[in-house]
Amino acid sequence: MLAKLGPDQKMALVPLVDRLYYCERHGHSKALDAWRISLITPFDENEWLKSWHPSQGRDRRVYLELLKQTGTTPGKAVREALLKSNDRMALLWYLKEVLPKLDGSDREEAVKAIALSRAIPVRRVWLEQLLEGQPTGAVPELMETLMDRSRSLRHFARFHLSRLVAMD
Repeated sequence: MLAKLGPDQKMALVPLVDRLYYCERHGHSKALDAWRISLITPFDENEWLKSWHPSQGRDRRVYLELLKQTGTTPGKAVREALLKSNDRMALLWYLKEVLPKLDGSDREEAVKAIALSRAIPVRRVWLEQLLEGQPTGAVPELMETLMDRSRSLRHFARFHLSRLVAMD
């Protein structure tokens, strides 16, 4: 029955299937797992975007999980939507899973967008990745972070700068 549905109809069903799954109907979990798989194959990025933009709260998390389950690197339009969203979970997933797979100008654009994020967890993970990849190259960013409004980021920067640079 799900095979007869169009991509837009499948995307509309995703939150419903998720709610049914978490109602803890123990006898039906295998069927719901099969439904989830059939809803993402084949994955249509355009329909995902149409569902992602107006969604909020729990539904947005469900669509993000759906994107994660596809196991593919998202296309440019999806990556831009994730970067422009204020959803911290989406930005953290992008930073940890998608960004390492990018190269060239796509990577540079994403790094610039993430560096401007106001979400403290996102900025902290971004700084951690900078420190892992090029510790000496992270020094200017850490110096700027010393003047950040967030106390935890200032402490983070101070700690790592004390290990990287001899300061007076």
